Order: sequence, then C-alpha cells, then structure tokens
Amino acid sequence: MVTGGGRGIGRASCELLAKAGAQVIATDIEVASVNATVDQIIASGGKAVAIEHDATNEADWKRVIAFAIEHYGAVDVLVNNIGACVLGELKDATESDWRKTLAVNLDSTFLGTREGINTMLNNKNGGAIINISSIAGLIEETSPVTYCAVKGGVRMLSKAAAAEAKRKRYNIRINSIYPGGIRTPGKHQYGIDEDLMVRQVEEGVMGEAIDIARGVLFLASDDSSFINGSELVIDGGATATILNSTSGILDVD
Repeated sequence: MVTGGGRGIGRASCELLAKAGAQVIATDIEVASVNATVDQIIASGGKAVAIEHDATNEADWKRVIAFAIEHYGAVDVLVNNIGACVLGELKDATESDWRKTLAVNLDSTFLGTREGINTMLNNKNGGAIINISSIAGLIEETSPVTYCAVKGGVRMLSKAAAAEAKRKRYNIRINSIYPGGIRTPGKHQYGIDEDLMVRQVEEGVMGEAIDIARGVLFLASDDSSFINGSELVIDGGATATILNSTSGILDVD
C-alpha cells in the first residue's frame, strides 16, 4: 500500500513495486490521479488497485486497511508518502499553515504507522513500513521552519516506532527515507519554475521520483531484512555540501 500514489514519488513507487511483482494498493485523495497510476500499471502488465483515501483521517485509514485485508488478506508493505509544504517565513505563518503542514506530513504518518503495525501483527512474516521524510528533517536547508519541524517529527516517529517494534518482537521493520531536491509535479503548486528544476537535474542538484522509488523498493524487499530504524538519505550528496538558496528545493510529493 502506497499513500499519495497519484503522482510524484508515490506514483513512481507504485509503478516500481508493481514491476517487481507486488500487488499494489495505490491510495490518494485525488481520485483521477491515482486511477491514472493504476491504469498505467495494469497496461504494463502489473497488478494494482486504486482507492480514494484521506491519509490524515483515522476513519479513512481503518477503511482502506479493511479493504486491503478483505481483498488481499494482508498488508505486507506500507509506504507513508504524502506530504505538503506551505512556503513562507515563520513570522508570517498562520496557525492554519501549521495545522495543514502537521496534518499532511506527520499526522498521516502517525496514523499509517500505527495502522500498519496493527495489521502486520497478524502477518505470518511480519511486514515493512517505509516513511518518507525529507532532508529538511535532518538539516536546515532553506525549507520553511514548519516543514523542517514536521519532517523532523517523521524522523523520530519512525525511529521510536522501529525501536518499540523491535523490543516487542513484532517482526515489523520501520525505516525512513530522506529525499533531497526531487523534481515532482507537486512543486508547481509552490511556484517553483520547471526550467529551474530541469537545470538543477542536469547539474546534479535535483533527482527524479524514480530515485526515491528505488530506495522504497529496497526497503520493501528481503534485501533489507536486517535494516530497521534506519535513515536512507537519497539527495545526490546535498547534505554533504553547503546548500545555497538555489539548491534548497523541497521534496514535496
């Protein structure tokens, strides 16, 4: 199951997981976009189903998990992918800005991780939960303060949940991924110029959604069976350098 499967990192992850043989449940609040993802997967010979899903809503999580159990018997891998960012300085941020950033990025990850654990406890072979954070959750890289704060929350939620699952012997691995600048459709909502994104991809400053999807596939697979509570940074080396204002592009899904 992949949230935010209608575009960007979510769509690339759905397509790559399906290509690897997974039966994919792609969820998104935007029905048309997630249907397009699933249509593409099926046209390519993969197996997938689309479901409308507000990942910030507790009741909706219970509904989609119940759907998965009814149709597939289990959820083996869960990718908490949705994200959003409200641009601007902290001095200008409204409570509404904060609540939206918190809900979309952190509340959804909390709910997904909790519901993922509860359903995977019934799996014979456990499961894997993959939470998409951001390098903004590791370093200050010109992202808004609110976004940095909640992505940092995703980081610690993932690590603490992984530690708890290990202590309780749940056989559930929980890891997180930290994209750097990734060219995704969501960035256009924030006034980020397409020509700038293309140039930064060519210069190695930005990556593509498939770069993150490859990390998702690795953490979902048996190849990462001994990796738990870890942080996979996929940023083209951005966190190893001093970022300037032109390279601090958000990894909005």
